[in-house]
Amino acid sequence: MLDDLNVVGTSWRQDQTVDLKQYLLEEQGLHNKLEDFKIRHGLSGIVYLTTCNRIEIIYSSTKYTEHKDLRPFIFELLTGNKPAPGEARKKLRAWHSEGACEHIFLVTSGLDSAALGETEITGQVKKCKDLFLRNNLIGQRIDLLFEQALKVSANVREATGISRG
Repeated sequence: MLDDLNVVGTSWRQDQTVDLKQYLLEEQGLHNKLEDFKIRHGLSGIVYLTTCNRIEIIYSSTKYTEHKDLRPFIFELLTGNKPAPGEARKKLRAWHSEGACEHIFLVTSGLDSAALGETEITGQVKKCKDLFLRNNLIGQRIDLLFEQALKVSANVREATGISRG
């Protein structure tokens, strides 16, 4: 049931020396670039999440999605360069199915942040969700994933008091 959900990206946790700027997409033309990528790879939704410590592409595949591992294509989307053999796999982390959901829940809750429990990420996820919803890129599955992640985040903060200091 969750097999269509995927996350590909990089963060401070994967490589503390990585310069995330090399993976940043320009705001101008972002919608068109992601729309083209979505169509070309047969996706039902795509989101580009950036924070000061991570850059991730969240996407939902369909029966028309030809490739199981889109890391090489996402590497090219983010950097503008085709990856050398194995480069995308080395530099970009991938989560699939339940792992993708768990990852987004952890990120949104601030449990995968450089500063454990920081709250800024929750607002960034909400802003990202709203932006890609307005642009008709998010798709139902990712929209639901983000809605649930925001609820989980609120529950984690309430139950643990993690962000109270």
